[in-house]
Amino acid sequence: AETSDLRPIAGGGRLASLPPSRRALLIAIGCVAVVYLAGVSAKWWPTPDSAIIMGLSRSLADGDGYRFNGEIHTILPPGLPFVLAALRSVAGDGEWAPNLLEALCGLGALWLIYAVIAACRDRRTALGVTLCTGLSYLFFHNAHAVLTDMPFMMLFWALLYVCTRGDAASPPGETNSRDAPKPPGASAGGTAGLLVLAALLTAASVAVRFPGVVALGVLGVALALSGHTGCRLRRMAMSATVLAVTGLSVGGFYLLSRRFAGETPRYLTRLPHALPSGLADAIGRLGSGLLAIPEVLCDAVIAQGDAIAAILIGLPLVARVLTGAVRLWRAGRRPPAILAVAYPLALTLCTGEGNFRARYLLPVLPLIFLTAMEGLWTTLDFLYRRRGGATDRAALIVSTVFVVMVIATNAPRVARDAFYYSYLSRTDRYYEVIRRGEHADLARIAQMLREDPSTDSAIVIRHNRSSILHYLSGRRIVPLPRRMPRETAADARGVLDRILPDPSVGYVVLDMVGGSDEFRRQWRKQWQRQGHLRPQYAGRRYHLYSLSVE
Repeated sequence: AETSDLRPIAGGGRLASLPPSRRALLIAIGCVAVVYLAGVSAKWWPTPDSAIIMGLSRSLADGDGYRFNGEIHTILPPGLPFVLAALRSVAGDGEWAPNLLEALCGLGALWLIYAVIAACRDRRTALGVTLCTGLSYLFFHNAHAVLTDMPFMMLFWALLYVCTRGDAASPPGETNSRDAPKPPGASAGGTAGLLVLAALLTAASVAVRFPGVVALGVLGVALALSGHTGCRLRRMAMSATVLAVTGLSVGGFYLLSRRFAGETPRYLTRLPHALPSGLADAIGRLGSGLLAIPEVLCDAVIAQGDAIAAILIGLPLVARVLTGAVRLWRAGRRPPAILAVAYPLALTLCTGEGNFRARYLLPVLPLIFLTAMEGLWTTLDFLYRRRGGATDRAALIVSTVFVVMVIATNAPRVARDAFYYSYLSRTDRYYEVIRRGEHADLARIAQMLREDPSTDSAIVIRHNRSSILHYLSGRRIVPLPRRMPRETAADARGVLDRILPDPSVGYVVLDMVGGSDEFRRQWRKQWQRQGHLRPQYAGRRYHLYSLSVE
């Protein structure tokens, strides 16, 4: 139920009296669609996780099974690689089709975001939230990279849409009168169908992105804590479905991994290390996470993640989000309020100190924009409290200014990726330009290795670039340790003692930027003592050597 100090919003949001025109909606849809489709690149955007996804899909399409770098893969769940393998069998091995699929998932997610926000607030607010989300660089960039984020985003918001439909029978402030009209999903049969659909979407979400279990868990709890008395049984059934299917899906992938790989999935073995080891660790993680939230929010909302922006913009933004979440809670819209606040807090406990990234906020990014707008309206009503609160027209002006500011701050990067980078992907300069040319050397090295069919020698390279080089070259990679020792000759010998016994090692890729200059010097010295290093390529960052061990 609503309280007297809130404007009436049962059945609609603050801007329900000012719906957007059909023409405005069509213009917004057209502009967003043009930007997203124009941004579909003809080349792959390299990241370590994306390389694994693309490599697994290639292995599946070639009939080699769920393998990466010569081993059965047990880190990433198989949902997206199987979809991309089917796409590869139809569209060929080009990289444009996977990029298009990701962009279409992004557009689908935006449509669902609009539908959910319009159902629980109003169409004008939904349009503003959707534009802020779709034209934020965080969302746009991940909608044009082959990662699990955007398919999961679409599935997660489809699940939210199903939950919204399941809650349609009893909005806040209404009773379950026998004479009241029954909207779609209100009947027992309709409820059962929605529960089945929710179960399928939950299972698909886990199959696509395992870290999504955090968002699914928070959603399940949020549904259970909903304040809607008229449909509590339906809410509890939906909550139990989401939580139970999430647990069963994780267990199912565990059994599949034990059956076919003979080992526990690595995304499960890493879980104990991701969770706090005790109360002190949890408090420490929560404290460091709370300190990082203003900067992370700035990066997510305005694509500026520095300390100054965190102080000037991040802290006020956090205050507005919390204020808006309280407003939604008191107005009976508890699930979005809980998700907007509890999910970032859960991430701080799971990611650990220094590992909280803006990308992890993607599932609730629209709710962050929604609560920020609700918080702005609450502040506006407080300023106009002697007049009984601000007018709807004033609230519209404030929200419009907020939307324009978000779009304007993200526009330079979005335009660069959508038009300039997309154009470059049709040329040979693409890898020279993106990420300051960081991957240009790897692309050239991979091409040299592909053009040398006389050997299947493995390649030694830094761990965080091993998956990228394997996907680009198709060669087996012997990755260096995750945490490289830095200084002494003894450290260098220790690394070599682990690598040199492998007779298949034929190439070494040295990173001339990462790590310690002293260790790099000592390591090269040890290589030259125990084997012959013959220079094959010298780039700006990476050097390629062929190796013959004495």
